[in-house]
Amino acid sequence: RILCEGLGEEYMIGVARTRTAASILLSRHDYNLVLLDLFMVNESEKDLVGFFWRWAEKVPIVVFTGVECGDIAEKVVRLGARDVIVKDDSSQEFEQVVLRVLEKYALDEKIGQALTND
Repeated sequence: RILCEGLGEEYMIGVARTRTAASILLSRHDYNLVLLDLFMVNESEKDLVGFFWRWAEKVPIVVFTGVECGDIAEKVVRLGARDVIVKDDSSQEFEQVVLRVLEKYALDEKIGQALTND
């Protein structure tokens, strides 16, 4: 709700409690962004790494975590996450991160299309 209100646009929102459920949603629908809770139920680090490798090129992933840990943030960004949001962050900061990621992804897509057409 916060995300939709802050962006002022309508976005389809899907909720998945496991990596497998998230992969099914992503394969069936076109999403603009994935907010991935780093500590999904019953998911190992290895499983989440596989998720990043499969989806990070297709849709921007922002990790949403309850712990502020530089090591984790650095690792997920290296794996393809566009940014990390700590759950304690303000809703304004949350909106700013999401908007920045969506804008950058859209720009990257345009550049990629322009290079392909040349």
